[in-house]
Amino acid sequence: MDLIFVTHVILILFLAIVTFYDLKSLIIPDGVIIAGVTVGLVLLFLNKDNSLITVILASCVMGGLGLGISLLTKGGLGLGDVKLMATLAIYMGLWNVISVALVASVLSGVVGLFLLVAGKANKKTFIPFAPFVLVSTVVLLIVGQLG
Repeated sequence: MDLIFVTHVILILFLAIVTFYDLKSLIIPDGVIIAGVTVGLVLLFLNKDNSLITVILASCVMGGLGLGISLLTKGGLGLGDVKLMATLAIYMGLWNVISVALVASVLSGVVGLFLLVAGKANKKTFIPFAPFVLVSTVVLLIVGQLG
């Protein structure tokens, strides 16, 4: 079995677990993130396609961008989501995780707008972001946009 395929399956399972928690409580537990980081690093050392330095830099960039967005939106993007995006950089690298983040942001924006128009939400309503990250990752994997 191909290690890339195994990595993608593990990534999707990780995102499904994160999505479950985010939908249930709007919180992504640190323990789940730590497990995801640990497994991601093991896969990184087995795969050897990316260097540890590259992954650390990608995680720092995504964490920094996410933290900046969280601060600018006064918590509109939760810190669990920030840690999730930094973790995803371990699995897929900087440019792929940026693609996922952009697609997830557009999807969540469209759903949020629909909920506003339908009267099911207001500007203060929190919408879990992890489900959009999961859907974006799966779609981009299927269309071949993630390596």
